[in-house]
Amino acid sequence: EYPGLSLQRGMLLEASGDFTKALEQFNGALQKQPNDIDLKLRVGAAYVSIGEVEKALPLLKDVQRERPNSAEANHFLGRAYLKQGGIDQTTALRFLQRAVQLDPNKAEYHLYVAWAANESSQLGLARDEVDKALALDKQLADAYWQRGVLERKQAAVKDAIKDLKHALELKPSRIEAHAALAEAYEDSNDTAGAMVEWQKAIGGNDKEPYWHWRYGKMLAVKNQNGDAAKHLAVAVEDGKKMQPRPAWVTLAAFEAGETQRKTGQKNEACANYKFFIETAPPGSADRRDATRAVAELACPSSD
Repeated sequence: EYPGLSLQRGMLLEASGDFTKALEQFNGALQKQPNDIDLKLRVGAAYVSIGEVEKALPLLKDVQRERPNSAEANHFLGRAYLKQGGIDQTTALRFLQRAVQLDPNKAEYHLYVAWAANESSQLGLARDEVDKALALDKQLADAYWQRGVLERKQAAVKDAIKDLKHALELKPSRIEAHAALAEAYEDSNDTAGAMVEWQKAIGGNDKEPYWHWRYGKMLAVKNQNGDAAKHLAVAVEDGKKMQPRPAWVTLAAFEAGETQRKTGQKNEACANYKFFIETAPPGSADRRDATRAVAELACPSSD
């Protein structure tokens, strides 16, 4: 019944990467001592690690209020906001940088600052922080991944491919590196390599609408319209739910309409063409084609 035993057992499981079982131990201990700050931190951190951010945030906010100078509390709070993405990117970077200020000797802390900086296109900061992370830990797989993402943004595609491959050698489970590698192959006009990597990325995680869009576009160029339509439809449907909604969702809607039209999916094509017309900028190059398609398909009125 001693809560400290569950805490220690949970920390061992956490260190071994088994976050789900660690969470069971932490929650069990927290039920016995609901106001224990150390337990709240561990439970919040475990929730972040398994992607349950909504459960993590209240706990981590409590910890950070009680211990504003806890590097670990700031780090995991930053990671939670980073996971949420969108408008929370700035908040994420603020907490992650605070963690680095409080404890500059942890490679993982620098890695996450680089990650957040990459997400917000602060490439100078990303470079500084990823270099610091690798100086502290040369085997940190995710640092090579983030350096590869950065190098691609800076048009150093060969370096990006090398780092992304190394990241996957060190950590095959980092599925996002396959997506980054696919983009790098596209940049170097290696279509076959890019398609293989998109397949691996989506095979490992089919919940990323942006990946479906990029892969669907490539399939459409190859006139594989049936498969392209499936991926583009997923991209549009899931992309519409994102807040804020990315600009690429509008482009994906037109491309989905085109492939659906070619495969006889009239109703779906009509819906996507109309969404494109409603959301595309007035000067969009594809607006005329979308309007013509709606007329030719005799799409029903939206009224």
